[in-house]
Amino acid sequence: MEEVLIFIYVVITSTISGATGMAGGVLLMAIFTGVMPLSNALILHGITQSTSNGFRALINYKHIRFKIVWPYLFGTAMAYVALTYVDFRPNKSLIFIGLGLMPFVSLIKSVGSLFDITKKGRSFICGVVVSLNQTLIGVSGGVLDIFYITAPLDRFTIVASKSFTQAIGHTCKIIFYLTIYKMELLNVSNTSILICIFAPFIGGVVGKKILKKCSDTQFVKVVRVVMLCMGVSLIYKGL
Repeated sequence: MEEVLIFIYVVITSTISGATGMAGGVLLMAIFTGVMPLSNALILHGITQSTSNGFRALINYKHIRFKIVWPYLFGTAMAYVALTYVDFRPNKSLIFIGLGLMPFVSLIKSVGSLFDITKKGRSFICGVVVSLNQTLIGVSGGVLDIFYITAPLDRFTIVASKSFTQAIGHTCKIIFYLTIYKMELLNVSNTSILICIFAPFIGGVVGKKILKKCSDTQFVKVVRVVMLCMGVSLIYKGL
């Protein structure tokens, strides 16, 4: 029964991510954190998101904006080098509250414009901030969304570029947490791991079809509403 539920969670959230490029990973982390030990949630989430984002980047490859990607990856590398000197493990309350607060930053117009990832130096900063948040809190979708939501990019470029960087970022997160938890997954079946690897392909295909049917304006509006509603619920749960 647990494997069936994990399959449903992964397919639904990867479909949301495939259609919007946002929110699915945060929702999945919230679900995993609520139903399993934190160590399992962090690592299984990383496995799912690596596969989901990697597949999404592959099917949208021609839309990836590499001018944004390369500085981001350099910032990611710098962040993980710094994290090797940090002895820190997140807790569930911190994860929920941190996730819930992030979407509200984008409501401040001046801040949103300041974070525009297409501006000089923002992509590198994004890589550093997102990677630190991804590791210390467990997820980074809410922070990453802020850098993209005000950027003058079409929906395909947003989904493709974010997916490429997130696939690499989540792979780094898996390695980081496996090291912290001494390469152990507690009480997780091989079936669950396989589901987290392969189920995102279904959501990715369905999400791509939905993405094609909405306009850029509709895309941004839907993402904002989803982000804010999720923020409220996560803050409540964390408190």
